[in-house]
Amino acid sequence: MDFLLSPEVQQFIAKNLYESPAKLMLSSSSFSKEEMTLIVGQIQARRKAQSKLPEWLSYPQIILPAVLSLEQSSSEITAQYKANYIAQQAIKKASLVDLTGGFGVDSYYFSKEFATVSYVEQNEVLVNQVKHNFGQLEAKNVIIYNQAAEYFLQHQEQTWDVIYLDPARRDTQKNKVFRLEDCTPDVLTLLPTLWSKTKQVFLKLAPMLDIDLAIRQLGNVAEVLVVAVNNECKELLFLLDQTKTTSPIIKTVNLYQSKPIQEFDFSREEEAQAKVRFSEPLNYLYEPNVAVLKAGVFKTIAQRFEVAKLHQHSHLYTSDALQDHFPGRIFKIKAICKYAKKDIRKVMSEPKANITTRNFPDSVATIRKKLGIKEGGDQYLFFTQTLAHKTLAIVTEKV
Repeated sequence: MDFLLSPEVQQFIAKNLYESPAKLMLSSSSFSKEEMTLIVGQIQARRKAQSKLPEWLSYPQIILPAVLSLEQSSSEITAQYKANYIAQQAIKKASLVDLTGGFGVDSYYFSKEFATVSYVEQNEVLVNQVKHNFGQLEAKNVIIYNQAAEYFLQHQEQTWDVIYLDPARRDTQKNKVFRLEDCTPDVLTLLPTLWSKTKQVFLKLAPMLDIDLAIRQLGNVAEVLVVAVNNECKELLFLLDQTKTTSPIIKTVNLYQSKPIQEFDFSREEEAQAKVRFSEPLNYLYEPNVAVLKAGVFKTIAQRFEVAKLHQHSHLYTSDALQDHFPGRIFKIKAICKYAKKDIRKVMSEPKANITTRNFPDSVATIRKKLGIKEGGDQYLFFTQTLAHKTLAIVTEKV
């Protein structure tokens, strides 16, 4: 690590940040092949981190991990939101332990909300990097342990206000896994031990996970947070509370750097009882964001915002009056056409458009080929069907 922090290497990284890694490895320089491998690793990681960890990169002496560890870590925007959310939900904010510390992004932002944070990580290389980086970031209220989570719990007598885990979602062959019992550590096996150490557990889990299955497996789930960034689902956060026995609240959030956050909360009971209307397309079209879709809230959202669905399986909504707080994309309907090239091209302002399909027999690629529509522009075409089983094209523009 000292090698990477030398002025010569830091200057080389800054100068070659956008150079081809392959070209750098083949170039003749004063660095050995092994040294250049380390340097190129930092360059690749810094490129990856530019949008993910901008605050950290403002410190020139930060050392980044391998790209895989960086990919698995939280981004600043999700870590900040999550730390604030956990702090708000916590019964007390004196102590938190992060049992799967990794590169330390979550632990760092927890340290801004909790009096003391214990960071636990079994990978010695990551631990050394985190020690260095936390010194740079002046995270002085973090205690670092180079231990496996299970060993740490067995040898600690203290308790914590909050225990946080982000189980590894790759097996020994580095393949992705999604079931709770396949993650490391196995949270289901570990739960009895966790409950002897805390009253609140927060689990960060993969967005591919079946939410309802996880609720049944875990028990004591008070809330589920579905987190998206720029309309891409990033993670699920489960709040477990020893005293909770009723059905959990499910919260959805879609985070943006430069636009208002979209949030929507509901319960499964509310969803089961909600009434939904159906309609042909009216003046406005609504497409829920991915967090809402992942949460499976299709009727409550229609009832709350007084919008109608086009079809039971389309998950597109419509209304006469604009509902500008709808959590998703909103479009003004310009025309409604049959799925026929002549009809659609007649109402298009230019021969290119952004195309979305919902509950439609043809793929986007097939539609583009059939209709000769290029990608891009300010027009948005939705190909779907209504409750009357009519396949149609809806020509829109963004609100």
